[in-house]
Amino acid sequence: MPTLESFFDNQRSWQKTADALHVHRQTVLYRIRKVEDITGLDLDRTRDIAELWLALQARSMLPSSAAEPK
Repeated sequence: MPTLESFFDNQRSWQKTADALHVHRQTVLYRIRKVEDITGLDLDRTRDIAELWLALQARSMLPSSAAEPK
């Protein structure tokens, strides 16, 4: 989740996200591709970007205990 949030916060820039997370650019690429694999979404498509961004926004409105994975 932190990688995806940072990716959106950094306007989907691989390098800016890597710098913000203090990881290699390829690590960010791997993690985002993993998100795509898990969700079935494609972050090259505007509709899928919007769906994930909206889901993150909705998640941020939940009480912190409800947003934690079980």
